[in-house]
Amino acid sequence: MPPASSRPPSRDPAPSISDPTEPGSPLSWRRRKKYVFEMGIELHPSLLSHTGIWLMREIVEPYGLTVTEVAEHLGVSPQNMSALLNGHASLSAMMALRFEKAFGIKADTLLRMQVAYDLAQLRLSGKEPDVKRLEAA
Repeated sequence: MPPASSRPPSRDPAPSISDPTEPGSPLSWRRRKKYVFEMGIELHPSLLSHTGIWLMREIVEPYGLTVTEVAEHLGVSPQNMSALLNGHASLSAMMALRFEKAFGIKADTLLRMQVAYDLAQLRLSGKEPDVKRLEAA
């Protein structure tokens, strides 16, 4: 093993804009623990990628297609496809089915990704509804 001084520096993950799990974060522990899911696994919100951006990186680019080519193949406008693949529009059920038929990725999976992303963004924004739990009579 080479001496520490000759080793290349380790790559740190890209810093997030607002990391709710960092010590000293403006989010309280109560808000941070919302990111702990039922199985006790803490999933940092930065791991949730917008479905359109994920589709661009993992599906469209490896096929060597342009946004216009994908839009044409799926029968949608290039503007709508661009908005989705650049993370400016949410994935609809119809668009998920189009991607399923064209690329073989399950529409259910894509829609779960979109809902997980939307929910994480809502929780990060702090705009959750002020609703109390309803107790059975």
